[in-house]
Amino acid sequence: MVIVVGLPGDMESEKTYTDETARLLALLNNASMLPKNVALLSNLSALPDFKFDYPLEKLPNDRATFLGLAEKIKNSAAPSPVYILFGHGGTQGNTPVFHVPGPRILPTDLTGVAGASPASTWLLFFPGSKAFAAEVQGAQRTVLASEADHIDDSDPISFGLLLDLMKTDSDLNVLGPKLGAATDQWYTSRSLVRAEEPALWVNGQPPRKLVGSVATTTPAPGVLLTPGPIPGTNTITPDVDAAWKTIQPVEARDYPKSDAVILSRHVSLLVDDSEQLTEEEDTFLQILTKEGKRFGDFDFSFPPDEDLTVSACEVRRADGQIEALDPDNIHEATGKAPEGYNVPSQKIFSLPHAEPGSILHVRLQRTQKHFPLPHMFEEVALNGEIPIVALKVDISVPEKSSFHFKFLQQASTDPVISKTTYGSTYSWQFQNIPAAPQEPLSPGGSEPILAVSTFPDWAAFADWYRRLTRESDTITPEIETQARELVKDTKTDAAKIEAVTQFVTNFRYVSIPLGVNSYRPHAAANVLKNRYGDCKDKANLLNTLLKSLGYKTSLVLVPRFTQAYEDLPGFAFNHAISQVDLDGKTLWIDSTDDVCRIGLLPPGDPGRKVLVVNDSANALTELPKPAATDHRVTLEMTVNFPDTKSRTADVQISAQTEGYGDYLLRASAKSWSEQSKIAPLLRGPFYPTSGQFEAKQQTATDVSDLGHNFSWKAEGTWNGLVSQLPQSSTRLLRLACWLPKEWPTALLPRTAPLQLNEAYPMEISESCEFALPAGVHDVKLPSSQHEENAVLSWKLLWTQKSPSEVEAKLELSLLKAELDPASTLLFQASCRHLQDALQDGLSFQIP
Repeated sequence: MVIVVGLPGDMESEKTYTDETARLLALLNNASMLPKNVALLSNLSALPDFKFDYPLEKLPNDRATFLGLAEKIKNSAAPSPVYILFGHGGTQGNTPVFHVPGPRILPTDLTGVAGASPASTWLLFFPGSKAFAAEVQGAQRTVLASEADHIDDSDPISFGLLLDLMKTDSDLNVLGPKLGAATDQWYTSRSLVRAEEPALWVNGQPPRKLVGSVATTTPAPGVLLTPGPIPGTNTITPDVDAAWKTIQPVEARDYPKSDAVILSRHVSLLVDDSEQLTEEEDTFLQILTKEGKRFGDFDFSFPPDEDLTVSACEVRRADGQIEALDPDNIHEATGKAPEGYNVPSQKIFSLPHAEPGSILHVRLQRTQKHFPLPHMFEEVALNGEIPIVALKVDISVPEKSSFHFKFLQQASTDPVISKTTYGSTYSWQFQNIPAAPQEPLSPGGSEPILAVSTFPDWAAFADWYRRLTRESDTITPEIETQARELVKDTKTDAAKIEAVTQFVTNFRYVSIPLGVNSYRPHAAANVLKNRYGDCKDKANLLNTLLKSLGYKTSLVLVPRFTQAYEDLPGFAFNHAISQVDLDGKTLWIDSTDDVCRIGLLPPGDPGRKVLVVNDSANALTELPKPAATDHRVTLEMTVNFPDTKSRTADVQISAQTEGYGDYLLRASAKSWSEQSKIAPLLRGPFYPTSGQFEAKQQTATDVSDLGHNFSWKAEGTWNGLVSQLPQSSTRLLRLACWLPKEWPTALLPRTAPLQLNEAYPMEISESCEFALPAGVHDVKLPSSQHEENAVLSWKLLWTQKSPSEVEAKLELSLLKAELDPASTLLFQASCRHLQDALQDGLSFQIP
């Protein structure tokens, strides 16, 4: 067998030819397809890293070596050699050529090589293959070519399809029609005009076009490989895919907390010379428990401007047999979207025999049809729900491309760099990666990630984004009319900005733009007409309305709940807000969240490094960081016991809020249904440390009234504040106190970072006045207590104002809300001390 790999024309084709060479050599290693000798003419540097069971000779990939094969084959007396030529072809003047380094191979060159043996089989997959097939075809020769009528400009996709089909067949009479059907289906499924017409030349007869053909009843004299096809249609041997050779199962007892484990994952990103991105992922996953059977179900989503190809769907059962699901049986599903938006497509499938002990193998490739970015920016997750035994990441970029990488939440390691003909490949290998901690209150962006970018710098990114969004903020007559209408009754600049902001904030939020619309806002006039949009659509409309009124505005890209970095330029953003200049001051306005007051950045925004998209943008800007003193909840309570026998108190509560405290209670009020209003609104974000409060009457600021701080009042009864000591007339009264509902969960043991209050520091001030029943005596107050540290500080003070009046005050400051492990321990220690202090109530005697 002779394999000639054409000279790649760019980075992407080099990667494709390398992968196809590896797949072909692995197929030949199958016991039922084992050739006697293989000569490989290739200038590609990479070969599969497994032991071949056949002699493999790697030869220089040039015309002289190819022509010299004639004498070599004649001397070997090979009765029917097989020649496989694939790669890049074209024309030199009017002559079709096959590209190799140096002088190109011509159609007539094949004639001399073919004459070295009485019979031969030829597989020709490159542009111009028709002319080569016509030259070499003849008696006792079988030729399968990617063309029948005309030369296509692009490298054929059908060779990759042929390799898939060769897993279960080697007879060209069967393979040919299957290849025709697969090629036709590939183009049809992508709504593309078919550019390939594979054809079969047999024994000098005219070529038979394979699209729409059926298998012949009389076998052709030549077959691709001997001794014949692999028996069976669903079961294959492990040698079909060489990757199985390196896969070793694990013992379930070594992973007692996991339902499955990833034995091997290989992630490969390829950026070609046009900055187009191809992503491949090859995963072997072993199921360990019955619960792990869920990993046999797959649901891949992808945007409409992306091709997702599943090339391997296999299961190695516990008995060693491998079953394969035909990728052609995996169909796409697409939903509906509002006008001007797209929804992702889906490929959904389930693998058979996904049971404990089985190993699943899925290989997929994502290719952008029209890559929306001028450069690549990607994040590769380094762990997940289950452990990973081995992970390899390859990033291939053209030689002249910029390349930046950064490890997030992981110690940085340098890559192994290998040079290729058209660029460089950066490789990392990781071993025994634990599962990501599944812990509540973990912040976004806390998972280990390898982020990579080919953007030269932030100035280049900003320049691209400015050009991308040009004219999206065009002021139309409709924009001007709407803006004037919104501010006609206002007098101050602040009031005008507030009126326009509230108008845009109330628009319906729609978040399903894909492709380039994942980055570019829709035209402001269209968003105004539709009355819906995503964050950047709404921010752009707000900016345009304000710009029509004479205000200077800018779109701001935000990495909400994550972060952007000065040394990693690229689209690290998942949110957009507005910047407005007012009297020399900067206003940051988020028009997405309808419970966020003007001037407050909602959760996930504060402290993030953002890109302000204006004419001078070339670096990141940091949004203001929140201070606890600006975010408060103030509670005032009166507790009255009608008589000494009463265990139920009459209670009045009022709450005043600022900053995040306002946001917290306003969000609770938004989800506060009429049916549940017997429960106090405060129960949404807080919990009572003793007893239960039942509201009989409640009033609150209207949620949509963003012009005033949110307040709430309630009247009701509180049970469980008083308890009587056994065999005594002494009663114990505990403080009616409210603490954030998430704090008990935050006290659990954890390894992941901790995020409280949606990353907002905060102050809570509570005062409670107790009116004790008449006649009580021997009132004893608990001692005052306090705690101060860098995370959570508090002070609890009891005061007796009269024989029957007692006041308790709690002042609490959460100084940090995004906590590393050391800060988490400080918080937990202070919080536990507070809980203990709240159990020390006052005591009194009853008559």
